[in-house]
Amino acid sequence: MAPGPERQPPATTLESDVLDLLWRTPRPLSVREVLDGLDRPGPPYTTLASALDALTRRGTLLRQRGGRVWRYTPVAARPETTAETMLLALHDTTAPGAALLAFVGQIGDTDLAHLRELLHQHDEAVQDDDRT
Repeated sequence: MAPGPERQPPATTLESDVLDLLWRTPRPLSVREVLDGLDRPGPPYTTLASALDALTRRGTLLRQRGGRVWRYTPVAARPETTAETMLLALHDTTAPGAALLAFVGQIGDTDLAHLRELLHQHDEAVQDDDRT
């Protein structure tokens, strides 16, 4: 999924915590439910409502009416959002090749083997598409 013009990664720890909670929850949550579900002492209700509104304006969350309250849910799953964040960081540098090399140099052997396997699977899928 390509990054949309308005989609941006979370800017604050609170926004990251909110997204973590919403990704773990199978249904949209109200501000009060998010506040009750945070793993740490929550911020004031109005601060949380502002953070949810900011994430909605940035295109990270969807907001829908649920009775008399707004309910929030992520636009994309965690893997897609993580990939978008990585792509934004990669496109924000003047040396993407060097950034990729530094990334590969910093990941562990298990992650590197997993990356190699995923690249192999991707190459096979592309070749299969070219044959059809």
